[in-house]
Amino acid sequence: MWENKKRVENKIFFSTIHIGINEEKSTKKRKIIKKKKCVFQMMDKNTNKN
Repeated sequence: MWENKKRVENKIFFSTIHIGINEEKSTKKRKIIKKKKCVFQMMDKNTNKN
């Protein structure tokens, strides 16, 4: 991406969280996940942390 004639680089963090097990479809050896939630965050790569 370009902003004010300077190149801006972004970092993207993406993670998934599994919540619970589906009791109806799972077996003893094979567990099936009930729900999955996703979270992502975009940060400017050029900024410095103090």
